[in-house]
Amino acid sequence: MKLSEILFNEVAVPFSEIGKSEMALKLIKNDDMILFILYRPSVLTKYFQDWESTDGLTVGMMNVVLSEDSNKIYEVKAAAAEQGYGPTLYDIVMSYISPKYLMADRKEVSDAARNVWRFMYDNRKAEYDMLTVPEEGKWKTRDGEDIPFLNHAYRLKKKLSIYSTLVLRDKQFFANESDRNKREQMLTTLEEDAWTYFRDRMQ
Repeated sequence: MKLSEILFNEVAVPFSEIGKSEMALKLIKNDDMILFILYRPSVLTKYFQDWESTDGLTVGMMNVVLSEDSNKIYEVKAAAAEQGYGPTLYDIVMSYISPKYLMADRKEVSDAARNVWRFMYDNRKAEYDMLTVPEEGKWKTRDGEDIPFLNHAYRLKKKLSIYSTLVLRDKQFFANESDRNKREQMLTTLEEDAWTYFRDRMQ
């Protein structure tokens, strides 16, 4: 086993652990965009009880948009997660958008995201169907060579069921709040916290 694989497996949170947790997954759709927010409902509940802090609310977030070059591919535009949840979040998102594929942002990819895409390409090819991205959107090295792990879109061959469990928890959580105005306030707080979480980690 490669050192990179050992390190990856040490930090990647297994789906079984997430399944046993209280976490939920909120999906916010707007035309060709989907915002995924992995969050802790108990933190949101406590915030609206005490009005103190949303610390720990967002576990991870990913914003994807349908590619302008292919309606078969979603492009990651923003992503951030607690340590260990990044790779897991990618697989959850891929499971949801299937049969479409997922590819890296065509303009900017963080070092952390590059590591995820590189690991997927080098070590997990057997788990994915892969699609070469359109030529005009390819990532190149300074010498003009293709960067293979960034120039493929990925789709899990076997969809994971954990995403449906997490989405159901989210629906149940918001359904338990009978006050419509409060539900809307909670949704706004959750979305704002996810984007603040992302911006804080990009600084």
